[in-house]
Parts: sequence; C-alpha cells; structure tokens
Amino acid sequence: MASGKFRSESHLIDQKAVFFVRENLPTEWVVRELTPDYGLDLDVEVFEKENGRITTLGERLYLQVKGTTNPNRSTAALNCS
Repeated sequence: MASGKFRSESHLIDQKAVFFVRENLPTEWVVRELTPDYGLDLDVEVFEKENGRITTLGERLYLQVKGTTNPNRSTAALNCS
C-alpha cells in the first residue's frame, strides 16, 4: 500500500452529501463550493425563471452540509416568492 495522502470514509461521505444537495437544487440556481470549508460548504445564489429569462432574486443561501451513511430522507418545499 502506498504511504501518501489518504481520504477517510468521512471525506467520501461528506463529498457525496454535497453532491446530493447540489443535484437536488433548482438548475437555475448558482451553487459555489466554499473552500477551504470552515463550517460553510456552499454559497447558493437564487435565480428565478420568468418570461423566458432567468433573473437573480438578490438572495443567497449559505449551507453547511452534513453527511451520513444512514440518511433519513424527507421532502421539503422551497418557496422563493
């Protein structure tokens, strides 16, 4: 086995969790990963599709993502009006 850098299981779980969040947000929104991660993982800029245009709402979300190997899935509605 090589004796270089390694990734722990928790790194892989966290990476999958961030990917899951990114993939489940509206495609109009802009998602930026914050690195290095000091408590906040994602900066999300909210956009809205209206009259054939995608316009910023001037709103931002800052998300801290926590991953787990045993997710408790539920559905939440986002209302940006």
